[in-house]
Amino acid sequence: MYNDKDERFYVKFHFKTKQGIQNFTNDKAVDMKSQAPDHSQRDLFESIEKGDFPKWTLKIQIMPFENDKTYHLNPFDLTKV
Repeated sequence: MYNDKDERFYVKFHFKTKQGIQNFTNDKAVDMKSQAPDHSQRDLFESIEKGDFPKWTLKIQIMPFENDKTYHLNPFDLTKV
């Protein structure tokens, strides 16, 4: 991205859910896949119908373009935040 001074920056966007994260156990996932393969879409649709809209917090990381070669981590490593 560029700022108003035409300086370049790398920007990494992070959308953090406000709903929390819940995972199925492996057995439950297999069970849900066979019983309701559209479970996630249905859950989202039903939540929205009830007025329980999904929400996220947007966080960003900004790094000047020139710093990518000297930064102590690989800034393009998706596993690093």
